[in-house]
Amino acid sequence: MAMGKSFNVVIFGESGVGKSSLINLLFNKDIAETSDAALGCTFESKLYRGDREGHSFNIYDTTGLNESEKGLVKPEVAVGNLMKLINSLTDGIHLLIMCMKKGRINNAVSNNYQLFYDGIFEASVPILLVVTQCELDDPIDSWKIHNQALLRSQFKMNFHDIICVTTLNKGKHASKFKEEYTLSREALGAAIAQHSLKQPWVIKNFMDFLMVLLKRIWNIIASYCSFQKLPLSNLIYSIFQKLGFSDREATDKANTLLDELKHNHMSIKIIDVDGTEEGSTE
Repeated sequence: MAMGKSFNVVIFGESGVGKSSLINLLFNKDIAETSDAALGCTFESKLYRGDREGHSFNIYDTTGLNESEKGLVKPEVAVGNLMKLINSLTDGIHLLIMCMKKGRINNAVSNNYQLFYDGIFEASVPILLVVTQCELDDPIDSWKIHNQALLRSQFKMNFHDIICVTTLNKGKHASKFKEEYTLSREALGAAIAQHSLKQPWVIKNFMDFLMVLLKRIWNIIASYCSFQKLPLSNLIYSIFQKLGFSDREATDKANTLLDELKHNHMSIKIIDVDGTEEGSTE
């Protein structure tokens, strides 16, 4: 790999799928808390900054849509946080990473793909699927072999690559999977370098982009649920309404989100992998 590259990457997925463990795997350090409890409370996103093999990595950890109401971050908060995160990324994005646990392909997987890749980034940014908890599989990419065609044909999800990994590096069973852990770390780093855009995807005019984005999200919702397509001025309100809010609540939340987007109110916790800096930006 060429030296000195910089990669801005957004990692997303529902609560508990192993996003923090994936970040720890990438940097080979226990820097990310393996819990989504703090994300979405004080800080709406986290930025992990660090170097690996001569390259600079900026990893944005954000929440996705959860399959059930048990998720720690509600759908309307996840959508709002994501819009605000995009507004704050002045340096652009090179790659998306969607994270899921090995197992069945549930509605949350499909919904997050539609929201992030199709709805927000309009298939303009490459996307990887990283499947965690694959340490017992032989070969380790067995899940990919058995499910890649299904993802494309039944769920209409086309990933640039699927990486099956183990993030297990501590505990009484970790010693059994040292080789798999090393291979997982190498595969993840290589996939990021291979599939990242050469030039980052950047929004030139966020408010113009926001209007197009909201229409796109609404059209995705409408196509699945047979809702009527609405004038642009009603889109934000309608998205919140279809998430289950009353007319008054939908109006209040839509107005609040628009105001926050205009003023770029976004709390990002910055964590330096080398431990030399930790702070936040708003």
